[in-house]
Amino acid sequence: MSGARGTLSAGGRGVRAGHRGRCPECARLDRAHSVAADTVADDPQPYRVYLAWFGPGMTKVGITAEARGEARLLEQGAVAFSWLGRGR
Repeated sequence: MSGARGTLSAGGRGVRAGHRGRCPECARLDRAHSVAADTVADDPQPYRVYLAWFGPGMTKVGITAEARGEARLLEQGAVAFSWLGRGR
């Protein structure tokens, strides 16, 4: 490794470091620009607030990017949910 944005060695291969000194794959997974990452206060993406039920004693209030629709809730295994609001 030759610095925060230099070349990293991965299994003997040189891999160019990307965003914040990460390899391109890790930079792609960076959630800094995600609606739910809580790191970008002025994120222009529309979002939705939901209440989800996963079973007895397991409820959650969360946010998801509006474009994802029900996908977030299905990924998490919600049994039932309700949209509470939306924002920007």
